[in-house]
Amino acid sequence: MRKTLILLIIMILILQPFHVEAVGFEPGTPRAVSIGLPAGDTQGLNLSWINDPLLEEYINNSYQGSGLSYHVNIYIRKGTKIHIKDLYYSYDQLQKGSDSRISVTVTLDELGSDETKIDFMSTSYSARVRYIQAMNDILGSYYLADSFSASASLGLIYPYNYASSWAIEELDKAMEYGFITPRISTNMRDIISREEFSEMMVSLYESATGIEAEYSEATFTDTDDPQISKAASLGIITGYDDGTFRPANPISRQDIALIIFRTLKLIIPEINSYYQPRDTGEQIQPYAYDAVMFLVHNGIMKGDAKGALNPLDHTTREQAALLTLRAYEQFK
Repeated sequence: MRKTLILLIIMILILQPFHVEAVGFEPGTPRAVSIGLPAGDTQGLNLSWINDPLLEEYINNSYQGSGLSYHVNIYIRKGTKIHIKDLYYSYDQLQKGSDSRISVTVTLDELGSDETKIDFMSTSYSARVRYIQAMNDILGSYYLADSFSASASLGLIYPYNYASSWAIEELDKAMEYGFITPRISTNMRDIISREEFSEMMVSLYESATGIEAEYSEATFTDTDDPQISKAASLGIITGYDDGTFRPANPISRQDIALIIFRTLKLIIPEINSYYQPRDTGEQIQPYAYDAVMFLVHNGIMKGDAKGALNPLDHTTREQAALLTLRAYEQFK
């Protein structure tokens, strides 16, 4: 019994400091990110930002920057050609200005693109930054990363950013129809939320019918967003049993299919909802099966490289925009 108690005390002493270290990394996100040209004749980009006060406190009081690194994500677009570069810098590699700004110069070679010079007339350059802390404790070696900052852009301005090259042709059409709103246009690769997709469906309804959806107040207890209210008034979305909508939550592919199907039936009451059933071997919930199969049958929803529909997966903003576009063009 005595040996067991001693061993227990030793384990508590071992585990406690590592536990505090892991949960103590809450650095916030970089602020006021900017992008420009470096001084002199260097061909490349100069990036700068202001550290979140939480990170400054963390550096000064905890680890003096030990194990801290910055993840710089650069997105370059020229027409339909996309180049993405991820760079990592330790705390000591960056320049600290007297105005509290952190900066780094990225040369053309570091960018890894095939361009010989920075061309603002035909190319768009965007960058965002996040903090990463290397950890080493009883769990082993691993990294803790926080959220990316808002992106900064320079050069040719496109109406949406951080898109995949394979999606651009259809995204351009989706933009023309109004399916890509300012709420999602800054980063098309982010996972779409329930509120963002609700707004997209309202845009689909209004574009297809030419009728502005009606707004009603106090639909849900946790949001007064007018686009969510419009979608609820149309009957194409519902909330949870506790009266909430949980607008920031992601949405599954099968729920996206269900909401698109509801919207199409609202736009075209006499729509032919026939589909050819198929056994996908996937966990499509009964409430969403008709909608998923309908979208698959009409070429709106497609599988991945292996043909899987992944009904429980979340969807990026660009994927949601393409599903909306295909639904609109198929039945307009």
